[in-house]
Amino acid sequence: MPETCDCDDEYGPCEQHCTLLVSREGASLRTADELALVRVHDCVECGAVLSSRDTAELKRLERALAEAYDPHTGTAWFYEPADAEATFDLADRAEGSMPDHVRLYADDGYVIVRLHDDCPLLED
Repeated sequence: MPETCDCDDEYGPCEQHCTLLVSREGASLRTADELALVRVHDCVECGAVLSSRDTAELKRLERALAEAYDPHTGTAWFYEPADAEATFDLADRAEGSMPDHVRLYADDGYVIVRLHDDCPLLED
């Protein structure tokens, strides 16, 4: 009987067809705004390349979120909705610029994996 795997376009590859690079929990540890900035950094660590404009925007957004930090709750949400939108757009651009075999799969949090050459998801 042939061996099957659990690789799925929505949920990602099975353990035998990838190498886990990053695993982040979501709402239980960070606000969505905080997690979006972490996602940018994780994507860069996994090979994404930011333009000089995006790098400057990342620094601006990091400062804005640091200013919004609430020591009573231990969390931060952007004061300006436009900053939150800019952060999610930046995270999407960073994710889109990762190397071919490196992919992000999100649920509440996310994982970033490097697909092995024999992964069925590469055939799509």
